[in-house]
Amino acid sequence: MPSRPPQRRYVALLGVIAGGILIVGGKFKPAPAPEVTISQTEMLRLQLAAQRRNLEDLTFYFARVAKEVIPAVRWVRGLEASAVVWSGDGTLVSRGPNAPLRAELTTGPHRLTPEVVSVHFPVSAMRLPPAAGYEPVFRAAARSLPQGSWVLQVAARRDGGHLYAPGTLQGVVAVECGDFTANVVETNIPLDETTAGGGVFDLEGNLLGLVVRCGGRFEALTPEAIDRVLEDARSLAGRLLRYYGLRLEPLNEETAGYFGADAGLLVIEVWGGWPGDAAGLLPGDVIQELDGAAVAALEDLNRLVLPVAYPTYELTVLRAGARVHLTMAASEDDYPATLAAKTPGILLEPRSTGLPIEEIVPGSPADRAGLRPGDRLLTVGGRRPRSLRAASRALAAGGEQPVWVAVERGRRKFGVFLRP
Repeated sequence: MPSRPPQRRYVALLGVIAGGILIVGGKFKPAPAPEVTISQTEMLRLQLAAQRRNLEDLTFYFARVAKEVIPAVRWVRGLEASAVVWSGDGTLVSRGPNAPLRAELTTGPHRLTPEVVSVHFPVSAMRLPPAAGYEPVFRAAARSLPQGSWVLQVAARRDGGHLYAPGTLQGVVAVECGDFTANVVETNIPLDETTAGGGVFDLEGNLLGLVVRCGGRFEALTPEAIDRVLEDARSLAGRLLRYYGLRLEPLNEETAGYFGADAGLLVIEVWGGWPGDAAGLLPGDVIQELDGAAVAALEDLNRLVLPVAYPTYELTVLRAGARVHLTMAASEDDYPATLAAKTPGILLEPRSTGLPIEEIVPGSPADRAGLRPGDRLLTVGGRRPRSLRAASRALAAGGEQPVWVAVERGRRKFGVFLRP
């Protein structure tokens, strides 16, 4: 059995060696490195250099995104605005509404055909030749992006070049755009005449919104809103509005009883200067016959938007209980009769009629119906009041029953019910 003393001597020897190592290491320990002090000026210079590098990287990236979407953003001669290739079947959409009868792209002698052109709609649609071969834009929903995401506005220029500006997404909101309520993309990028017809894109090159005129301002309508506007404009109701300035709706139980009509289409809006207005149609008229044929549904007026076979159409309407015969000129396009050939893009304001409305009492039936100060009262119950006193008597005669009134606002003549 081994003795224990040798183990104690071994441990002691290890302790002596370890102590020697510590002593030697302490003597040869390197001196600490001096601290490096960076001045505030140098720190600021370094920060600015890093920011500049980031901006250069962003600028390069924005330019690359713009280059990817440029083939689908074109300048249109005649329209004198930017436009976006919308679909594979050769449709361009632009700011609207005053597109010319003839237009062509700066990229070649491609003649464009107006398809949807009207002051009723915030968008113009132009048809490309079948063999033009332009690629449409890719689209995306702005709601799918987080607020604050980078976006890029791209528009074509008259000289064939393009301009672009970066910004950030601030959200999607619903706004009144002419006669439509539409979703628009909000950004911190200024939108004006120079950007009209261009698009707002995400950094993947997807279109988020088309820049169009909405009343007295410019907005970026979402692709879904553009599709809905085009669908409305291409429908029979939309074409009747574009070609004749007429907005119509079928009779329901209330309107059939009020106007004393068992069939027909109720005129709820007429635009000044269009053929419907020139024919003398008024809101509250009930169209019952077209060229002697009974009218019961919107499809019964389909011949009005077919290729013109006759210069005029004969209408029979029910007005204030009496049958009235009117003659309406055929329309081959969607331009108003007051658009003079020598003043392209100028819509002449028709002479105002009716009694001016100076004030609308808040919460009143007129306020709830959407009437405004400045509107002009045309008819009450289908009859034209000859004086303010006669208008007041006619409005009061309704008692607790709804009263139909027609008013004029700018170029529009429209009718509403005043409900107690």
